Amino acid sequence: MRLSGLVFVVLIVITVFSSVQAIAAVRVCGKPVLGELSNANSRTAARRAAISSWKRNAARLGKSFTSWRLAADKRYRCARLKDGRHACVAFAKPCRYLQRIPPRSHRRGFRQEIPPKPLPPKRPGAGKPTSQDI
Repeated sequence: MRLSGLVFVVLIVITVFSSVQAIAAVRVCGKPVLGELSNANSRTAARRAAISSWKRNAARLGKSFTSWRLAADKRYRCARLKDGRHACVAFAKPCRYLQRIPPRSHRRGFRQEIPPKPLPPKRPGAGKPTSQDI
């Protein structure tokens, strides 16, 4: 008897959670952004400066696009200069996460009548074929 009660509870839980729509995050990326050439005494400092420059340029798309960690197709190139310093440049597509939520009509507890969309106007000659058309 206990097993059938447990099965019943599991079925109720599955029914309740299957009716709830999932909320998902979508990664949205912009066009590639190039940072400015940055010079420093060490390679690490030059790379950090290049990524900071990239972040400043990516901020033109909005503050949410400034994460190097979320960026796509990340690349940076460094070279040692003749005077012993290092120069680096960073390049990537700035990205952010966009939270997708279900439309208001699908949210739990929200009831709204959605009026039907009007039909487009009929085109001339777009009806059913008649015996004259055959």
